[in-house]
Amino acid sequence: IAAGFLDQNNQASLVTAPASAGKPEVSVWELSGKRLIRVHRFGTDSASRREGLSLAIANTDGAGPGQIIVTASAGKRPPQVRVYSPIGVIDAEFLAEKKNFTGGFILGGGDLQTFDNRAEVVLSPVSGSQAKVLIFSIQGASSQKIRVFTPYGSQRIGLNVAVGHL
Repeated sequence: IAAGFLDQNNQASLVTAPASAGKPEVSVWELSGKRLIRVHRFGTDSASRREGLSLAIANTDGAGPGQIIVTASAGKRPPQVRVYSPIGVIDAEFLAEKKNFTGGFILGGGDLQTFDNRAEVVLSPVSGSQAKVLIFSIQGASSQKIRVFTPYGSQRIGLNVAVGHL
């Protein structure tokens, strides 16, 4: 689950996707009175894929409201990260690791570079790899890895990541 601004109405949206064993589908929800209403739904992969998704909301293009960032949370897929518009159009995509990495990622997004109004994508492998944090900058449809750090040395543990202005 992720929360953030996806349009100009100054109302936060919730975004949900199965964390494991579900259809690779993202749903966007908005509050209407006391009810949550699904306003968009889109698939991110073949419906036969059931490994689960990790997601975040961040304004990666600096043009306004956020985009939905999605990657596999586990399973046997390549480490593909996709940045979607709020209605499911792919704005950017990249590999976060070498193609043979299949461990999945925890995902976050936020403006880390001197507040340039463009969010970076922050990832950490779920498990099976050195505990590291990868930071990517998105430029149009492409990406650039701008930093990798290992907060716990060579330990092979999973990390949680979150990005925000404190």
